[in-house]
Amino acid sequence: MTRVDFQRLTEIRLHEAHLLLQHGSPSGAYYLAGYAVESALKARIAGLHSRSAFPSKADARWVYTHNLLNLLRIAGLDRELMEFSARQPAFDANWALVLEWSEESRYALSPAAQTRALLSSIQDETTGVLPWIKARW
Repeated sequence: MTRVDFQRLTEIRLHEAHLLLQHGSPSGAYYLAGYAVESALKARIAGLHSRSAFPSKADARWVYTHNLLNLLRIAGLDRELMEFSARQPAFDANWALVLEWSEESRYALSPAAQTRALLSSIQDETTGVLPWIKARW
């Protein structure tokens, strides 16, 4: 997959999350919202490669993870995020909320309020995690 593929996937997952939440499925929405952040980080990783493509599984097994902290590190953004978080407490709080997501969320029953909070933490225009990643992807 290319950087552009992951960028598109980020937007698709967010759209799907909003649709699910609007139609009374907050657990599925929560799960897909986290994948939007994962896809955004993978877009950044793909952009670091010469052809802007995500490495093949055979070449880079270490990139095939759902762990957002590991992806942040692989994307080379961990130090920058720590510095930004120290200056922006609201962003830090949003990042902490996003980090509560994991691929294991697919087994959780997430209330609508929790899902709305995650989506807000991801998308807020000034302190959201996704705008911060997008500025670097």
